[in-house]
Amino acid sequence: MKIQSFILFSLLSIMACENPKKKEVLFNDFDFSYNNTFETCFSIKFTSGDTVFVREHWTSEYDTKLNSNTNYISTIKHTDRIKLDSLIRNIDFSKVDTLYNEDYADGIQYKYYIKNQHIEKTVFVHSYHHVPVELDSLAFWIYDLKSNLKFKKMNTVLNFGSVSNFLPPDPPPPPPIVLPQKSIIKN
Repeated sequence: MKIQSFILFSLLSIMACENPKKKEVLFNDFDFSYNNTFETCFSIKFTSGDTVFVREHWTSEYDTKLNSNTNYISTIKHTDRIKLDSLIRNIDFSKVDTLYNEDYADGIQYKYYIKNQHIEKTVFVHSYHHVPVELDSLAFWIYDLKSNLKFKKMNTVLNFGSVSNFLPPDPPPPPPIVLPQKSIIKN
């Protein structure tokens, strides 16, 4: 009887320590980079809360909202956070390929970086065909979300897992200008 009571007490103690409402951690790190050639090239990092960080790598001269090569901070609404979590939950990142690429110039390209207790992965997309619809849905939802955020500039260095091998390299510096030397002509 004492052994049964001890086992029952132990089981109840263990069960009491477990939180049935414990929230699943979808990601420890999640960021997204996007480039559509003629309008914008940006990266956005999502936190576990409502804060997002954005690096506007390049923007069209017609966009007056953001500046190129500038970092920003913003917050997302609770309903947007729920939608983001839902869209991420619908993607099994362990099963999607790391590369969806077609050989064409320009167009849209994007890259995800996700890290959680089960996976650390990047997924690059530059393709119109054979891309899981869930990847495109999340990409275009994030693009629309970013378009509607209110930003505040910040001077903090931001690191994005999705930027690696995504941005084009900086152009080489222009060659030095060599001025012709004046020749001295004596008569």
